[in-house]
Amino acid sequence: MSTAVLPTGAGLANVRRSALAAGVTSGANAVLGVAFWAVASRGYDPAEVGTGALLILVVQTIAAATDLNLNIGLPRLLPQLGARRGRVVALSYLAITTLGAAGGVVAVLVLPAFSADLRAVLADWRLAASMITAVALWGVFALQDNVLIAVRRSSWAPVSNIAFGAAKVAAVAALAAADVPGGVLLAWVLPLPLVVLLVSLGPIRSGLRHYLGGAELRLGGVAPTRAALTSFLAFDYAALLLQQAAAVLMPIVVLTRLGAEPNAWFTIAFTAAVAAESVLVATAGALTSEAAAAPHRARELAAPTIRRVAVLLGAGVPAGWLAAPPLLAVFGAGYAAHATTALRAMAVAAVPMAILVLRTGLWRIEGRSRPILLTHAAVLALLGALVVPAADRWSVGGVAWAWCAAMAIPAVLLLPALVRAGFHPSNDEGRSR
Repeated sequence: MSTAVLPTGAGLANVRRSALAAGVTSGANAVLGVAFWAVASRGYDPAEVGTGALLILVVQTIAAATDLNLNIGLPRLLPQLGARRGRVVALSYLAITTLGAAGGVVAVLVLPAFSADLRAVLADWRLAASMITAVALWGVFALQDNVLIAVRRSSWAPVSNIAFGAAKVAAVAALAAADVPGGVLLAWVLPLPLVVLLVSLGPIRSGLRHYLGGAELRLGGVAPTRAALTSFLAFDYAALLLQQAAAVLMPIVVLTRLGAEPNAWFTIAFTAAVAAESVLVATAGALTSEAAAAPHRARELAAPTIRRVAVLLGAGVPAGWLAAPPLLAVFGAGYAAHATTALRAMAVAAVPMAILVLRTGLWRIEGRSRPILLTHAAVLALLGALVVPAADRWSVGGVAWAWCAAMAIPAVLLLPALVRAGFHPSNDEGRSR
């Protein structure tokens, strides 16, 4: 295995390049997402949009839950796997598609019990098959962005996401014009196979052939035993399951307590939160990947990354707050009237979200996954306590503020350590955590 290590400056450049690619990807996804939901909301009635939005979220949640945390784990491990990296990626694809398809089958069988709307939609075998296909492929599609980061081909991530986004906008427009039932879900499924295939055979294949990682596989500063590596991945995966449970809890509460139309309003606001999180997760993933290649320079790489995120939040959160009403007006008067508070809450939530993502990223670099699990358990417990009363009293806006509060409480506790890492990196050099 190669032991060559890039200079810190090159590592920072790769983190910045990946963060820029994530920003472009998120921006393109946001624009194309607005276009998708605008077309969907004008082509289908709000109840069908709300039901379709929930099914898409379920698809994404199941895909995340069945990816064995490879979406997060591979950027940490791939730079240190040497000649095994191609085989590991291929096995990851196989595992994700198999488990995703199984999860999709379970969802198709279970979801109709929760809602008459879902029962009516999934009674159509074509939509049920589309949902199973979507789960199986979405996990691979999501994984590809992080594999591209790990093999330093992150500039291709915006290309694949823009291609997918543009194709799904065209698909939902065509399906709505033809009055095809379930077109909101179908539009997400149709472009996936081709995009996944092209990215896998193109930039990922090239990156796996040419990129050489740095140091040998290490966790917590030492070469891990099989038991230690299994423990690290297991706790990290359990944390992911809790994180996904928190994400899917909110729309389920909105749908069951407030209805399908309010769920359509909430979906638009939550889409903005997902876009912000994707940039943060990609930035943390790039940092994790580069630090894995040069473990002794992890803090040098982390400090400027944390400061840059802080600057972006300082500009982005106020902008998101002010832009909420005109942005929602694109979807129609009902969205602007009922979802502005929720979108503003999601903008504020970007701050605690960034703290959690970056702090868990540092733990992951250090080979410590138990604190990650405890953090996400705390968020889920707080959200579970807050979300139902907030929905009953303040409707869609209350659900969004409950999300913000559930992250803010643990974020306050984690902030001091993140500040030290971002502004006093020398304090942590040479320490084993």
